[in-house]
Amino acid sequence: MVSTPNNPGGLFYNIEKEPEDSCLYKRLKMDYNYGLGRIYTVEEIEKAKQSPGFDREYGLQYLGKIGNIFLPSQNVRTIQLGEQYSENKIPTNNYTLHSIGVDFGFSSSAAVLSLQY
Repeated sequence: MVSTPNNPGGLFYNIEKEPEDSCLYKRLKMDYNYGLGRIYTVEEIEKAKQSPGFDREYGLQYLGKIGNIFLPSQNVRTIQLGEQYSENKIPTNNYTLHSIGVDFGFSSSAAVLSLQY
């Protein structure tokens, strides 16, 4: 079996965590360094490092569910907007609480939007 790491807790993650003396498989871990100068050039790896999935695709890292819903660039923008519109920069009413939540309803459930004033 050959695989790229995905979510922790999956098949390959569990195989990796098995004790050496009871595991049925010979486990070989080869990150991009193994192929550097053989199947990858330094330039190819430097370009690949720009990808948010580089550590998972080339570095044997389990990244969990990072990026499944929001791109890293969207997270950066969200932080920037949060800093731009923080409480200390925009007058707020300290006696009013506002919140919003969204359940996109993946799988069999319907989407739900919740507002609280």
